[in-house]
Amino acid sequence: MLLSVLPFVLALVPPPQAAAAEPPRRLLLTGATVHSMVAGEVPRTADIWIEDGHVREVGPGLQVTGEVTRIDLAGKHVVPGLIDAHVNFDAEHDPLYLAAGITLVRDMGGDRMPLVAERAPEQRDRTPGPALITAGSALDGDPPASSTAVVLRNAHAVEDYLPILLEDQVDFLAVLPGLPEDAWKKSIDLAHEKKLTVHGPRPMALALGAAIEGGQDGFVSIDSLLPPGTFWNNLAEHGLDDAVVALARSRAPLVPLLEASALRLADQGKDPKVDLTLELLAPSYESWWRAELSARLAILDQSSREGGEAVVAHQSAALGKLFDAGARLLPGSGSPQPWLFPGRALHQELARWVRAGLPPVAVLELATRGAAEALGLAGERGTIQKGAWADLVVVSGDPTEDLARLADPDWVFVRGRPLARADLEAGLAALAAHQSDRRAELAKPIDVAAPPTPEDGVVILEGTVESESFGTRVSSERYRVIRLPGGAVCYSGRVITQGAPGDHELTIEQTTRDGDLEQVSVSLHQGESVLQYEGLWTAETWRMQTRLNGQILETAKPLRERPLCLEVGSVTSLLMLGQQSLRERAPVVQLYPGFDAELVAWRIELDDHGDHQIRTQIGQRAFRVSDIGAIEFALDRIGGGVLRTHGKSSDAFGGPGLPLPAEKRAHAAGGTPAPAAATEKREGG
Repeated sequence: MLLSVLPFVLALVPPPQAAAAEPPRRLLLTGATVHSMVAGEVPRTADIWIEDGHVREVGPGLQVTGEVTRIDLAGKHVVPGLIDAHVNFDAEHDPLYLAAGITLVRDMGGDRMPLVAERAPEQRDRTPGPALITAGSALDGDPPASSTAVVLRNAHAVEDYLPILLEDQVDFLAVLPGLPEDAWKKSIDLAHEKKLTVHGPRPMALALGAAIEGGQDGFVSIDSLLPPGTFWNNLAEHGLDDAVVALARSRAPLVPLLEASALRLADQGKDPKVDLTLELLAPSYESWWRAELSARLAILDQSSREGGEAVVAHQSAALGKLFDAGARLLPGSGSPQPWLFPGRALHQELARWVRAGLPPVAVLELATRGAAEALGLAGERGTIQKGAWADLVVVSGDPTEDLARLADPDWVFVRGRPLARADLEAGLAALAAHQSDRRAELAKPIDVAAPPTPEDGVVILEGTVESESFGTRVSSERYRVIRLPGGAVCYSGRVITQGAPGDHELTIEQTTRDGDLEQVSVSLHQGESVLQYEGLWTAETWRMQTRLNGQILETAKPLRERPLCLEVGSVTSLLMLGQQSLRERAPVVQLYPGFDAELVAWRIELDDHGDHQIRTQIGQRAFRVSDIGAIEFALDRIGGGVLRTHGKSSDAFGGPGLPLPAEKRAHAAGGTPAPAAATEKREGG
């Protein structure tokens, strides 16, 4: 999204298409072999009566009076819809999940507000798409593994932020391994008070048994079994025994993500169908995936391949031990990380479990009833029984004999809505056409209107920049620096994200006086929604308020320290920092997705080339300005994501523009500036 440095652009607004027709209120499916997945029930020929999206009755020869739509499924097999318990959700992938028979996905955290909004039933029925449960935002430490993660450095930060997240009524909490132990424990305690579970990789410093004792309810990645500081290639013969026993006893579910490990050894570029696959994804995903493949193949020699194959063999054996011990295994794909294609990747994961020795019927149970039970949805999802949601997959041939049959369903029913194979293929065709149009748009320049400009101001600098990640344009911005009466300066910007011009637009105005920040106004337009942030320095405090569509969402606690600027994905913050002295500690208000605000401290330095180098709370930034102060380039690095920004045009209208302070100009010309700490001390007196 606009507010995050990502190796791709999430598209939480799905491609335009006709509104889904209202499904029949009452359906009768006849003649199929029903694999109910209810414990103790064997497959049988039966009818399924669906009413108002739920299963009303299951049994042979059902008699339904009144108006009902009948679908003859004689010779077919019906199983519950599959559950993918580990995705990073993107609404554009709805058709991909449904075409693969996946009717419920669990999102592990991203851009909180759009995710929570997308979870609503009316949003899920719009396309339609699989049911969605979400953590909203993942919780991590400094530095974060993901650019969308919320950085929580200690237990106090958890106490401040978690009420915001819990107010959204998220379905669970997702933690990442860098979360400090005190913050991790406080997150668990607060979540359990609200009857929520906590899931994620094992904390880096704790063994799995200690993490279970500490209260974490579920785990991600087979690597969670490894003792701290241990790797698969130096694991002792019985090095996993304690973790396997602890996990089995606790009944805490584990999402192994075996396929995510195995695919690192493959050259996906040799797949003759790769181009057809990538046509269904946004261009940003294609750029990201191809860049990952190129970087990986460059270091994948015979020795590393053999080592990787040994790791995959160890992981497969560990999965078998977990299954034999009775541990709760929870299938998840990890989509859409590179080459984990939404929908298809879950089937590849299940196939890998079968190759590891798990019986196909047991794997099917784990992907349906077992997953529902692990997610606290027993009786609602994962089974075909009275009262459950009518999420069904219809296939030709017995899926318990060959799970691959589930990847190409004849029908999918999502919350009682029937989708025949032709409907599923039409959804894929519409998605491919949408992505084709998007690729055509990428070749066109984005016309960005002038940012807000006060009538009594004089523009002293104007410029445009474009940002790209892995070679794909992400956004374009037009900025202005405006001199106001009384010595104030306004830094104004308008940012349009790539892919949906006009639907994702951010405007920002930051006003300073004598170099001190006085007020900030930010608006983010996403479709029909308008998210606003207002900040003001008054009474020796920084006061903030957030609105959604004009309604106050939050009046945050005032900050006692005056920030230098606000960071929200606009180069206006860089222009402002360029005017500041070098310093060890630069207070900045960081707006995260959803406009959650945090006062963070950055470090500002100049390198030998005169470029600004900034250590942020979540990564690193660098930027260079021209003689008139315009942005020439900027680079943001957060986790595995890199965002590059290039200046496209600039104009100082015959004046000096916004030149750097004298000490910085001297350094750029070959002088030696004072160290940051000394500069701060000199300023202080």
